[in-house]
Amino acid sequence: MRLRHLVVPSIALALLAGCTDDPPATPAAGASTPVIESSEVVVTPDVSLDVPGGDPASLPPRPEPGEGGRIQLSPAGLGPYQVGEAQTELVADEIVTGPVAANGCATGSVFFGEPKIRFVGGTVAEVRTTAATASTAEGVAIGADQAAVQAAYPAGKAVTGAAGVTGWQVVEETNTLLVEITAGKVTALTAGVATTVEQNFTAGQAC
Repeated sequence: MRLRHLVVPSIALALLAGCTDDPPATPAAGASTPVIESSEVVVTPDVSLDVPGGDPASLPPRPEPGEGGRIQLSPAGLGPYQVGEAQTELVADEIVTGPVAANGCATGSVFFGEPKIRFVGGTVAEVRTTAATASTAEGVAIGADQAAVQAAYPAGKAVTGAAGVTGWQVVEETNTLLVEITAGKVTALTAGVATTVEQNFTAGQAC
């Protein structure tokens, strides 16, 4: 009977021996220990580029598109390049690119099809464009037929330019609209002071 009472405590001690918190045994000297490489996670900080917005008032004005996205030209000019507009103001508004030549010729902004401008006495006297996006209020654009031009402006008159170029001139008070025609097609539109436009066209001295 004594042996029976000693068996249970012996089994309990054996079970407790396997559930200890002791650290694992240190490997014997000379035994190879696997090396676990650490994985380093690199976090790249957010990078923000500070682009100055600038003062909107200092930016050059953009054109207001006309009907069909076209830039309309009248005897008084094209867009901001109106007869009598001060050269200094257009330059300050950065809608004149490059320097103004000795003969008063300059180039306008790409926003308006880069028209050729002539300043006389410090103000706009003539503006000429060959841009496909330009047209007159009556719908005459680059590439139009001569017959369409004369139908749109029946009160106009024919003028002869240099190198065989002809024109159809429409006078409005002291200003004029001159449609240049080559081989029966419109190749340029010019507006400005009537005397200046006609003189430069007939002499072949357009900007």
